[in-house]
Amino acid sequence: MARVHMYRVLDRDYPHELRELPFPPDPLCIRGELLAAPSVAMVGTRVPSPQAAAYAHDLAFRLASRGVTIWSGGAVGIDAAAHRGALDAGGISVAVIGTGLDHCYPAEHAALYEEIVLTGGALVSPFDRSQHAMLTTFPRRNGVLAALTLATVVVQAPLQSGARSTARFARRLRRPLYVVPSPPWEPLGAGNLAEVALGAHMLSDDGVLFDRLGVPRVRPLPRHEHSHAPPPAVEATTAIEDLACEQLSPECQTIFQMMSSTPLHLDDLCAQSGLPTALVQAALLTLSLQAVLVEGPAGWFRRVTFRKISV
Repeated sequence: MARVHMYRVLDRDYPHELRELPFPPDPLCIRGELLAAPSVAMVGTRVPSPQAAAYAHDLAFRLASRGVTIWSGGAVGIDAAAHRGALDAGGISVAVIGTGLDHCYPAEHAALYEEIVLTGGALVSPFDRSQHAMLTTFPRRNGVLAALTLATVVVQAPLQSGARSTARFARRLRRPLYVVPSPPWEPLGAGNLAEVALGAHMLSDDGVLFDRLGVPRVRPLPRHEHSHAPPPAVEATTAIEDLACEQLSPECQTIFQMMSSTPLHLDDLCAQSGLPTALVQAALLTLSLQAVLVEGPAGWFRRVTFRKISV
């Protein structure tokens, strides 16, 4: 088990950046290690669009592959996608959590938190170890997240969003603040537009972020060129007839044909297919057991690309 470090505000090695906060956390508990590397906070809504979740994953992947540590708040949605993108790149991630280290919130992220620590990252808590999750604990978490990173990126946020709390701290601390462009008709991104009006930088070219962090630029990867793409001499196929020799139900075939490498949520699958929730859940379970779908956090699913060796 990774060692837990506890710092008090008067300790000599207490992070000086936290002293810029109105109420510096005391104590500050860290499980794992904080490395001296460029760092960026990536935040957003707990219920993102599939496109926003995919973007958060890919941006975190590209940054982490260049040695940037990806920080986020450990929540479902954009936070989880950012953490996962860094881990999928073999990089380092840090989760600043809204509880004490003796508690896991959300509970379904216990495995994610363990992976973050075991791969060289850390869990950071601005509370005593016994602190439970409360409405008041998460804004304090957001301040630590903004203070300990070089820049903050808001991927997708509605007007009322915890991500905007992190953005406010970044603004007050004079940390660079970037927001991903959002169309004006998209309520999930209304907070992004509001942050631009308050002076945030529009992240229309994420190469600007690479420059700010002092790391080499890397071109955005199309979905089929992501890390999960097959290597040379491997031919990818996702045809339904290439599944294992199983007779799939009509419901399974319907759900499978709806899926791609871009994650879809259970609720979207129900709405788009017109099938009852129970049948969609059964089909998702069957396809997951067939290893043709991968389940992500909080009801998100994506298709696995089948691979066939070329001979």
